[in-house]
Parts: sequence; structure tokens; C-alpha cells
Amino acid sequence: SSDLLEFGTDDFAIGFWMTLDDLSRRYDGLFGRNDYQWIALDYNHDNDRKLDLWIDSTGSSGWELNNLKGSKTNWVAGERYYVSVVRDGNTINMYVDGQLEASAGYTAAVYNPSSVPLYIGRDQLFNRRHDGQIDDFVIYKRSLDAAGIQQIMSDGPDTSDAFLAAYYSFDDGTAADSSVWSN
Repeated sequence: SSDLLEFGTDDFAIGFWMTLDDLSRRYDGLFGRNDYQWIALDYNHDNDRKLDLWIDSTGSSGWELNNLKGSKTNWVAGERYYVSVVRDGNTINMYVDGQLEASAGYTAAVYNPSSVPLYIGRDQLFNRRHDGQIDDFVIYKRSLDAAGIQQIMSDGPDTSDAFLAAYYSFDDGTAADSSVWSN
């Protein structure tokens, strides 16, 4: 449901496990919707081996949070990493393995186009597909701190949590939602 992606100016958290198979691949899309809509996350967008995040508030040309960069560059091909994007009040935080990588102020709403699907394993552009694995993709309608992220990394998400808007484990080979909302 598109409602699970409706954040407005409310807190949220998105997290998932990933591997990178080709560390030199540019525009390795991790998730997004269409261009200038919602949130998009890439690896190696600027050929610098960093994560790059964009957030849109209007649905028109331009990103209001434009290219927030993580600091990590020492990725290892095939190794699993837990990546999280969290809004906590007027701050967007990016974490890798529960460690804060980047932070930026953001006061605008997150634009939610009602008829555009969420793409997992690619970003906002169809030709920017992920080369690696993505697993246990979660969307929360609340923020998470480093301890909360580390708890999910250790134990997995609590599927009875009413703030867990979506949980795609991919364990059965499908993108079935295992949250209480069954999106």
C-alpha cells in the first residue's frame, strides 16, 4: 500500500541487509521510487564508493535533500552490511552496521506519489539496479537510534510492532510483507 510510504514530516526508519558484488559499479541502486519522488539510495553514485541519499518533498524537478553522503568507503565485496536511513525530528541520519555515517537537517515533508511502487534493488531510475543481495527490508513509522538498529541487526524485527509498516524478508523468494499490516 502506498500509505505505508506516507511519512510527511513524521519520523521513519528504513533498514536492510545488503552485499555489494562489484565495488567499482557506479549508480548501484538500493531503493527508490521514480525520479524526484520520495527517497532514493545509491552506492557509488559519484564514483567514490560511498552511499548517496536523496529525499524529495514536491514531486517536481529537484531533490530537497540532495546527495547526503555516507563516510564509509572501505566496503568488502560479498560482505553483509546493515544500512539504515532514519528521520528523527528534523534530522536525517544514515547508518551502516548501527554506526552513524552521515547526518543532515531536513524540515520538509517526504513526497509520496500514490501510484508509484517502491523499488527494492534499484533506485529511482530503471537502469540503476543493485549488483548484490538485499535482505530483511524494513520500514518503520518511527525513528530508531543506534541501539534500536543494533537490536534489529541482532534479533530481526519484531513483526508484532505496530510501527513496523512493512517487513520484506524475501525468505520465501517473494516480496511478501510479514508485518502486521501485510502490505
